[in-house]
Amino acid sequence: MTTPLVGQDLVVRTNGDSIKCQILSESEHRVAFKTYHHGKKITTGLDQAEISSIVYGFYDHRPNHAVYGFLGGGFILGGRYDYTAHGSGFAQMSVSVGVGGTEDLSVLCLFGGCDEPERYAVFVHQFTVVMGRGQHLLELGAGGTYYHGMQSHKEYHLAPVVGYRFYPKLNSGLAVRLILMPPIFNTDTEIIPGPLGLGVGFAF
Repeated sequence: MTTPLVGQDLVVRTNGDSIKCQILSESEHRVAFKTYHHGKKITTGLDQAEISSIVYGFYDHRPNHAVYGFLGGGFILGGRYDYTAHGSGFAQMSVSVGVGGTEDLSVLCLFGGCDEPERYAVFVHQFTVVMGRGQHLLELGAGGTYYHGMQSHKEYHLAPVVGYRFYPKLNSGLAVRLILMPPIFNTDTEIIPGPLGLGVGFAF
């Protein structure tokens, strides 16, 4: 049985149970720590004889799933799903897929005589490494943007990804994701993806 708690360290007992906690002090005979029990923070401890091992900095804080409504980042408006691999280290792999829509820049014509802007369905995918601990995380990687619906041909763009993620609650709840995709490839094509994107959603 694993105690369902969020903490920065992991105490493994000799009977196989584990406790997520914050270690306060250690002595030759006893370990004191803070943890949560039925939603309340408590200070307690165990004798060294009851402990099999201690994993410092365990801090399993990252939600593994997140869904976002996204503005920019390859389309005008769309949705994304993120999966971040399980793990307790500083860096974890993440994959993101999304779908949305956009239109060409003729919508910005200011002096009349403009054609009806072309509209496209957009599909995105990204592979990144998420780094950090706690609420604020950095991500680096690469991703592709595929435009379907162009009159002349279909379009695919590959770009590096630099991102920032914010989780106000460490295990689940509100999620904010900001990404930058510099269009350093395929810049001579018919359409260039918007390099900035902001997503707000829910992580779990």
